[in-house]
Amino acid sequence: MADDHNNFVFGGDLEAILDALEADEDIEQEFMEAVDDVEKIEVVCELCGKKCKSKRGLKRHKTMKHKELIEEPVVQNSVETSVGETIRAADKSLTTDDLVVMVEQVKLKLSNTMVYQENIREELKAYTFVRPREDSKELGVLKEAYDGLLKNGNHEKFYSKYYSQIPLHAVKYFPGLSRNAATLLCTKLADRMVSFSREKLLSTVKGNQVKLSLPEKELAGLQYLGGYVLHNLHNKIAKSKKSELSESQQAMSFLKAGKAVNQTEKISLTLTASLDRGGLWTISGDAQEIFLRTEHYFRVNTSNAG
Repeated sequence: MADDHNNFVFGGDLEAILDALEADEDIEQEFMEAVDDVEKIEVVCELCGKKCKSKRGLKRHKTMKHKELIEEPVVQNSVETSVGETIRAADKSLTTDDLVVMVEQVKLKLSNTMVYQENIREELKAYTFVRPREDSKELGVLKEAYDGLLKNGNHEKFYSKYYSQIPLHAVKYFPGLSRNAATLLCTKLADRMVSFSREKLLSTVKGNQVKLSLPEKELAGLQYLGGYVLHNLHNKIAKSKKSELSESQQAMSFLKAGKAVNQTEKISLTLTASLDRGGLWTISGDAQEIFLRTEHYFRVNTSNAG
């Protein structure tokens, strides 16, 4: 129900390309073969010389036979440890300043949206929202709903709680408006509160400079898939009927910029460097950072959903 931000590189063409890429059944088989190739590189225990069939078997052997001689490295996934701290560090209470800003933003948007009746748009345009008292019941209800959203990140629960209490009494929250105008303002305020909570969380995460730290195997997979995606998107655009268009040429240049050109950089990517399948791209350090940031924000936004 919340407002979405539409970000397109070049419209429907990109969506079609992504759909075709997702339907590619070869990626899973190719990736699993690549993982097997890497895991077969070394299967001999350096502590006792025992030969194992796979790296997984070697790890299991070390855990069972040499537990006292090894210490498993503790991999800290910064998302799982820091998201909770970030939310706790954020100001959970909805302030009257926040509420006034959100109401004014919703009013402006509604009054300029031609789909609504002219009398309602004019009523909202002329309406002046009165800042509620800190001890008012209405502000308390809004705070409770908003704080719950920040705490658990569950949009469905937020909307359920919000609609069961607030729109039914819309004229109490926006005195001076007709019931229709007040109800419309209430429903759209709910959407703005959801988007505002996301903005607040992301700004806190950015301010604290939280970074995602992936285990080595997950990072290798991200590097491999990143190169696969960039390469396939580039090829699909190049082979399309619209490949000569300036938009397509720009898109291909953008994708090619994510390909590593430095040999040292290529060797550092273990999984990708182990493959020689003709044409697989090795992503650059900048491209890897983009994929890491994307994964980080995806986990931030989905860690508390459900």
